[in-house]
Amino acid sequence: MAVTPEIRKLNKRNTYLYIYRHKECSKQELASSVGQSLPTVNQNVNELQEEGYVRVAGRYESTGGRKPMVLQCTPDAQVAAGIQILSGQVTAVLLDLYGTVLSCGVLKEQYVNEDRYFRKIGRFIADFVDSGAYPDEKLLGIAVATQGVADYGHKRLVYGRILDNTGLSADQLSDCIGRPCILMHDSETAAFAESFHRPDLRDSSYIFLNDYLGSASIINGSLYRGNHGRGQLLEHVKLVRGGRKCYCGQYGCAESYCGAYGLHKMSGLPTDEFFHRLRRQDAQVIKIWDEYLDYLALLLHNVLMTMDVDIILGGLLRTYMIAEDLQILTEKIRSQTDFAISDRTITLEYITDYPAARGAALYLVQDFLDHFET
Repeated sequence: MAVTPEIRKLNKRNTYLYIYRHKECSKQELASSVGQSLPTVNQNVNELQEEGYVRVAGRYESTGGRKPMVLQCTPDAQVAAGIQILSGQVTAVLLDLYGTVLSCGVLKEQYVNEDRYFRKIGRFIADFVDSGAYPDEKLLGIAVATQGVADYGHKRLVYGRILDNTGLSADQLSDCIGRPCILMHDSETAAFAESFHRPDLRDSSYIFLNDYLGSASIINGSLYRGNHGRGQLLEHVKLVRGGRKCYCGQYGCAESYCGAYGLHKMSGLPTDEFFHRLRRQDAQVIKIWDEYLDYLALLLHNVLMTMDVDIILGGLLRTYMIAEDLQILTEKIRSQTDFAISDRTITLEYITDYPAARGAALYLVQDFLDHFET
């Protein structure tokens, strides 16, 4: 029976993805694992080598006869650029197909919602991408993460109170960069970076304890974006009736109590100084930290009663937290529920360097893998 073009493409795709996921293998292993004949595997591997997606990285030890070749994916056969825009800084990273950071750049520039700002950061991003010296056909794209909720098509920000960037469009940025780009919520991209590098994770809710609180969920290995693209916005869950005013205009949001700014409002201390005093057992600071953990425990309890997921804490405050803090936090949650809270339920994030920028680029990498076809 003749093999159709569709089946040939599927066989080739399966060959590539097997090598990608297993990091290295032999042709013999490929044939037995993907259910293809050795001639079919030879043809697919040869084509993938010619196209630059697969390379030979030496030979295995012989078990009798000719030593089999070690096949690997070429990590930088494609690359992706991820950008994070914050109020005073733009961070750019270039990643290969395994998420390794090939290069990183930072521009210190105060955000203003004006054309001159976008022109300046557009030049920075364009120069950064060009500095990688990869031809355009190897660039999967540019994904821009920022503090704002993007629409489902990643074309426009539909909500952006923090930077006053509601309505910012990908087309506007693309015009300034000179290449097409997409827009994403930075909490979602940071969560995606974590899940990409930790494939063993179960369904999880990511809470980012940055200056401004952020949140996102990964369900079945994919970003949960909800019915309107908002995904998860735990920062605006009402935590205290009639409490502090939030930047959204409402009162008592978790944002005002669980973000790093919330902790600063409670203590009046810079973050570094606060934790320095905390670890030196300053009684007043210990009391404030205990109150902060009460608010955070209440928020996390509400998450766990809404979704039976793991919780991963990331962001600025995560870098200061130690095992003892997690233990106290877990006990505070346990005191509020009859349901079991295991020691695995609450953990600290794995990706701490440029998580939002990296996650934006990884979103493009994952899309490439999901739709791989040559």
